[in-house]
Amino acid sequence: MDWINVIAIIISPIIAVLITTWINSKNEQRKEKMEVFKQLMVARAIPKTYEYVKVMNSLDVIFADNSKVRKAWRNLYNEYKTHPADLNKVKNCQIKLIEEVAKDLGYKDKITWDEIIGNEYVPEWLAQLWEQERLNKEGQEVFVGMAKTISANLSKASEPQKNEQ
Repeated sequence: MDWINVIAIIISPIIAVLITTWINSKNEQRKEKMEVFKQLMVARAIPKTYEYVKVMNSLDVIFADNSKVRKAWRNLYNEYKTHPADLNKVKNCQIKLIEEVAKDLGYKDKITWDEIIGNEYVPEWLAQLWEQERLNKEGQEVFVGMAKTISANLSKASEPQKNEQ
């Protein structure tokens, strides 16, 4: 009977450590998945960030155990690769990916396709800022194009003078 107590005294802490390690691992995996989910939710309105790119590149590792999430990511990736990209298809693939991640986290009936699409928030002032930035970028591109054209024309105009000398 004493040897059973000795074995129990030795094995009990080992089992407790193994269970604690397993629980901590599961909690860490959930935290990583939740961070991905939050970034995907943010990216519904603001997709062009470095953080979004990092999250997208981590999906295959973080959701290695979920083929539906990885398939949704692969579909989105394929849409990103098309030129020109069909923005409606991209948006649908983004939402499908968010939906699959939500299901993985246990939000199956709490966060749905319609709710995700219908609830992205972009304040008017931010939309106006983005539009102004877009117009500024277009203006810069036009200016650079004009400068290149003028430079090329000046170079052509100066060529005959070089030949005459």
